[in-house]
Amino acid sequence: MADNTERIEFALRQEIERTRGYVNPRKFLSVYDLDVQTRESILTKVSMSKNVVSASGMLRYLKVDKELLAQLVRLMDLDQDMVDLSSLFDANGPELERLGIQNSQEVRSILEKYVRLTPTAITTKVRSSEIIEAMNNAGVDEDVDHFSQSNEDKHEEVKGPIEETTSLTMDEAIMDCLTNDYKSIEKILKESMSKYNNPIHPASIVKLMDNTECVVRKMPDGYRIVNITRDDLIVLLKEAGMKIGFNQSAIAVIFNAVNKDCFEKDVRSQDELNQLITKILPELTNNISSRVDLSNPLIYDGSVERKIHFVTDNDKTKQTTKRFAKLDEADYPVIRKKLIDLMSSYEPMSFSVIRSRLILEYSPQEMRDELESMYADGLVFKKNDNTYRLHPTFSKEDIQGILSRFSSCIISVSRIYAETFIDLKKVGIVSPSELKEVMVLCDNARTIDERYNLISFDDRDPVDFIMECYEKEADKGAFAARMLREYGIPNEIIYSTVKENKGDVLFGVTSSDRKGLVDLRPSFQDKELYSKDEFMSKLSKLRPDLDMMRINSHDLSLLGFKESDGLVFPQSYSNADEYLKSLLKELDRFNVEGALIGNSKIESTLRKERREFHWLKYDENKYISIRTIERITSDSQPINEDTISDYIKKIHVVVGDELFTTKNLRLRGLTDLDILGFEDKFIEYLLETTEVRNQELKGENGESVRLFAFNKKPTLGDLIIQIVQPEGLMDLSDIKDELFRRYGIFVPESSIIRSVRKTTLKYEDSIEKVYVSKEDMRRYANDSGYN
Repeated sequence: MADNTERIEFALRQEIERTRGYVNPRKFLSVYDLDVQTRESILTKVSMSKNVVSASGMLRYLKVDKELLAQLVRLMDLDQDMVDLSSLFDANGPELERLGIQNSQEVRSILEKYVRLTPTAITTKVRSSEIIEAMNNAGVDEDVDHFSQSNEDKHEEVKGPIEETTSLTMDEAIMDCLTNDYKSIEKILKESMSKYNNPIHPASIVKLMDNTECVVRKMPDGYRIVNITRDDLIVLLKEAGMKIGFNQSAIAVIFNAVNKDCFEKDVRSQDELNQLITKILPELTNNISSRVDLSNPLIYDGSVERKIHFVTDNDKTKQTTKRFAKLDEADYPVIRKKLIDLMSSYEPMSFSVIRSRLILEYSPQEMRDELESMYADGLVFKKNDNTYRLHPTFSKEDIQGILSRFSSCIISVSRIYAETFIDLKKVGIVSPSELKEVMVLCDNARTIDERYNLISFDDRDPVDFIMECYEKEADKGAFAARMLREYGIPNEIIYSTVKENKGDVLFGVTSSDRKGLVDLRPSFQDKELYSKDEFMSKLSKLRPDLDMMRINSHDLSLLGFKESDGLVFPQSYSNADEYLKSLLKELDRFNVEGALIGNSKIESTLRKERREFHWLKYDENKYISIRTIERITSDSQPINEDTISDYIKKIHVVVGDELFTTKNLRLRGLTDLDILGFEDKFIEYLLETTEVRNQELKGENGESVRLFAFNKKPTLGDLIIQIVQPEGLMDLSDIKDELFRRYGIFVPESSIIRSVRKTTLKYEDSIEKVYVSKEDMRRYANDSGYN
């Protein structure tokens, strides 16, 4: 049992490394027969592994080493008692994302690789002493500014799987088990695991089999390998010598016409021939209604002539023509030319970054309007998170050709992308969201469900398609999983369609339990938004007889809810993004409380809203909408997004490259937003959302004070240089007084000395003075008679 547990643990580690994206570990382990204790033990071990980080119960691969920790700690102020990871991410989001860190929970996960963190009332806060302990355990110098990239060669990159592997790869071990006789998945699994000596997920076998050209399947018999080449198959088809449409009746004609030759090539049935043609010669399946001349030599080099016809009275075609009809570059306005030049690397770029680069030339609204115009003209891709990417060059024919393999089916955009991503990347389409935008270029495809991005090819009816597949399915229990795996149709749609048309209940709790769930709806009507743990805890108290691990999305829908990104919200919304955006449009103020504090989806949504100045943070976990601010200031001095943007520009003009705090801004007369009546923290939170960089220091009574700079990472040492340089030489006590008087920063003299020693300034212990150069010190010595 111990050996098997280790193999399963290793399989989960490999899945995490292979995907390089978030993996739901509980879902992955659900196919194994594990008791709760064993499952939780595996989850704990894997989540604490060196190159695995966790967030909201999901696991992701990230190379965690001494260098990453050093770069992470550089962004923290360890002179404070506590480091707020949420504020750290707000202040240094772009730099953390460059390091591959996606949210504050992952920062905590990285630290836990090196030290056991003490639980705190606010999960986003970590004790500075424990961070220093993590640095010591990892061998990172406390003075992390001296940690050099040159040290990388001391830490050899771990290549390959997270753990030790065997001589055969997983795919090789699976393929090595196949023969020309059918073998069940169970038998392939057993044999391949003996060769690979590590657990293999059944889904990995199905995926490999379905993507390997010379493998055919016959359920429930399993899979076998057919010793046939592309040239062999072309000969068979050529001997059919007729013009046919590619459908089941055509396969029967071909198979009967060359029956003897089929068996000589080890093709034993019409279904096998159909599978082989679909896999090896996908160009013949570009359109189920088309007729292909098998004697045409064009097909033999893998290219079929494709004719694209525009239907002038088709609304979608008109929209498509307009969407991708690019203007003459000579007619572009200046702002468009600058945006194109800014995005010329073809890398995704957030609006906040674009805004920061052109903020001194154009207002945010001008930039937003032009980007939307570029999107309408087909010059840029646009993502839900306000990210834009310049369009690569491709044609309608390119898209039609790549998608020609799909016909008469219902399939999600993500599945289409998974099956065609190699070809799509060749024309510059690098994500499912980008593919969704260009689907309008495919004449035989239309979107039938915006929530799940489901596409119907050749006007296939979704209910007919699902029920046709269901009737043919031998293993009804695995039907929903197969439809999700092969077509990307979510379980919710499969459950409801099968139940409404057949009356069968596929998964989840029993029918009698479900009736009980419906009766619990009133108990959840006191609020709309829950964390997943909070919701399940409440449900378990109401129904202690239910196994919470078996509650699925359909069961949640009976309670009137849906789950996504660790949040449970009303089922009328398609995802957490849609719900949170709707919620924020309705509210004047939003307080993040209880179990919702630290949720990565709420954090990222509010971060985006704050960057656009739609919502402003005015206290810890408390936010106010710009609509509300505009309303309450309408009678005096109206404040809106443009006012906020102008205020940031004004700060930049006044302070230039100097370091500053909110108290320093007040001394400089920058009090434009004082009318709102918020404390200085409000300005700090506002500056956090811009490209202005900051570091947290201590103020009066131990309260935090943020030090800001526009063009560099601010440090206490740089601020001391800014204070001392005009004077040439200053007493240590005077520096301490100036830090508090002008900037509101209170630090002990020991911290000042430590910071000075990291700079070009000089410190003389015997007289407790800091000086800029030896000349300044020599001049002081001469004037005072000091030797």
